[in-house]
Amino acid sequence: MFYEELAVVDLLAPIAQEIKAGVYTVTPDENGELHLSIPHNVAVENPWIFSVCETQRYCVPWLQLYFRFYQLIPRCCHGCWKVVVTPKNLEMAMEVVQLQKEMGIPSKCGLEQRPYSPGMWHAFWYGDLNEGLEGAQELYKKVERKVKEKFGIQTKVTLKRACTEMEVRGGPSEKWVYTEADGMLEILLDAFFTKDVHGTPQLAMCQARAYRLWIEEAFSRKDPTVWKYAEKNSFVQPSTTYEDKKLDVAKFPPQPSEWSHKEVEANEQPSGILRLPKN
Repeated sequence: MFYEELAVVDLLAPIAQEIKAGVYTVTPDENGELHLSIPHNVAVENPWIFSVCETQRYCVPWLQLYFRFYQLIPRCCHGCWKVVVTPKNLEMAMEVVQLQKEMGIPSKCGLEQRPYSPGMWHAFWYGDLNEGLEGAQELYKKVERKVKEKFGIQTKVTLKRACTEMEVRGGPSEKWVYTEADGMLEILLDAFFTKDVHGTPQLAMCQARAYRLWIEEAFSRKDPTVWKYAEKNSFVQPSTTYEDKKLDVAKFPPQPSEWSHKEVEANEQPSGILRLPKN
């Protein structure tokens, strides 16, 4: 029926609130066709180091738009394979970044903030989208060998498919099916959504911010390796303890009853006391 047919091509309804809030921008082109774009803002609180830039994937729109609002697991996500390592502490995370750079394979490492993905740290190496599962398994063997050589044979290395969010909602990835309806919806979304240029290296200032977030989080988690990357007093001045100390009572500040009326009237109370406004 007509109403049901309209629902298939009405791409605005699922994101109407986001458009109204300014999350997405919809503008017409010279042919009168509408195009959707995401305002390009740098994620300054992104806790990930992109060790080697990835140039095949459009992960932000695929996950945050196609999947989140249209329940579509894009075609390329069906063929997205990644090797995963969970660093045990800040020092290992730092060393993983260096290993990733040496290997020259698209990869990233960072703080894990998703409650459904256990572990404080995660590192990913991305397989070529054109090489399928067999190519990804070869990548897995290569990464596994390098990681175990550097960090020991006990280090766990796994190979997974697509984003964790997709399996959380879509079920085990081995049972996924990409239907003809999925293909038609993706064609519509691809025509509607304007993809940003991607594949550019992470800005140095953003990397500096990410590294600081790493170190601050490691400190808050009492990670002993944090002191390889920060001074002892970098975060907070240690509290003075008094178990065996004595103080000169004469140096104590005066009691409120000892203040002179002149001090109060002149608005010259001892420091640390809220000053009274002058009349």
